[in-house]
Amino acid sequence: MSDQFDSEVKVWMIVMVVASATSALAAGGLLLYIAYSAVTIKPNASRRWSTETHVHYYFLNLMISDLIASLGELLTIKWIVEAVRLQRVCDSSCLLI
Repeated sequence: MSDQFDSEVKVWMIVMVVASATSALAAGGLLLYIAYSAVTIKPNASRRWSTETHVHYYFLNLMISDLIASLGELLTIKWIVEAVRLQRVCDSSCLLI
């Protein structure tokens, strides 16, 4: 680890990375489950993914946005290791978050 950040900042950055990794796994797993359920749906099934209201689209949009933001936050790993400041990694992280 570089010496550009003090130890307290590094600890909180690591906490942010762990939280974003957990969020990315949860959102990605849920989106994969929804996609799998939509592909393997049987006609006239009692339980199915329905898009009768707009709430379903909002939920999917929220999950995709959370996944993108979590992936952007995972770029913080490079900040912790190399103390990246105002480089392309920083720009791409800000774009995703």
